[in-house]
Parts: sequence; structure tokens; C-alpha cells
Amino acid sequence: MILNSIKSIGIKYKIILTLFINFLVIILIIYLIIIPRIRYIKENGEQIIRRRIFLEEQYIKVKRFMASNKDMNLVDADIQKLDEVFVDYDEDLQFIETLEKVAIDNNINQRISLGSIKNGEVSDFEKIILEISADGNFLNMMNYLINLETLNYYINISSLDIYKPSTYNINDGLLGDESNSLSRVIYKITADTYWR
Repeated sequence: MILNSIKSIGIKYKIILTLFINFLVIILIIYLIIIPRIRYIKENGEQIIRRRIFLEEQYIKVKRFMASNKDMNLVDADIQKLDEVFVDYDEDLQFIETLEKVAIDNNINQRISLGSIKNGEVSDFEKIILEISADGNFLNMMNYLINLETLNYYINISSLDIYKPSTYNINDGLLGDESNSLSRVIYKITADTYWR
């Protein structure tokens, strides 16, 4: 019946009806398929962009963390080196023996005066004054100073007085032979040592 009524319509109306039906189908396809797909693609594109930004931020954070971790390892190595320059409170005798060995190796007479260790203060390290009076041959004294500077301990020399003795020796008072004293010098060293 509908087919019969369509057959009875003229070609002009059939063409218009076909165009109208095609136009309706195209509009339905656009609104039901294409527009939702476009929205879906835009939403996914935005999610992909947000995910990419998030992943880039995480990558930068991980990269900074790894760089910081690497720097921390370098700092830890430096801290261990720094810890080695401190004199331990329980190794004071070893420290003095080291100073004595340097003097003996350089044929130097020395007298060591170490400041008192304060037991009451709580800190990471303590600065203690070290006073050394030494006498000997000038070249030996220079080698002695070089050896003091190359010790594994941090010794900060704050004062260095050099005297040419006449007939004075720090240990026994008199040298006796004045010709021997011409190449001899007396060093009075005041230095800071760091203890923990």
C-alpha cells in the first residue's frame, strides 16, 4: 500500500523524497555517530595530553631525584673524607704519637701543649688549641712544617713565630756550641685542631 502510493507519486516528488530521506539519514549519521565520535576523540586527546604532561612531570622528578641521589653519594664520600680529618677523643695518644713521629723523622726537638678537652659541651666537633715549640736545623724545620701540613688531620696553623736562637734550647735551655746554633731555628706554632 505504501509502495503503491510511492509508485503513484511523480518523479519530481520521488527525487525530493529521496533527497529528504538521504538528508535525514545523513543528519542522523552526523548526530548519532560522527558527533559522539568527535567528542570521544577530543576527550581521549585531552586525556592523552594530560597523561603525557603527568608522565613528563614524573620523568623530571625521577631525573631530579636520581641527580640528587648521585649528588648525595658524592657528598657522602666527601663527608667521609671530612670525618677522617677530625681527631677522635679516644685517639688523643695516637695523635700525639703522630706528631712525635714527624718530629723524630725530621730530627727536631719539640714540646707539645694541647688545650683541654671540654667534656660538658655537646657539639659535632670541638676546636682545641695545639701549641708546639720546636727547634732544629732550618731545612729540617721546613720539612717538619711540610709534614705537619700533610698529616691526615686538619691542623689550622693560626700563628707561626720563627726565632734564631743565641744559646737557648727549648728542652734543656742551653745549646752550648754557638756555631751549631747558626743554622738552628726555633718555631713556636699555635694551631687549631678539630676533635670529635
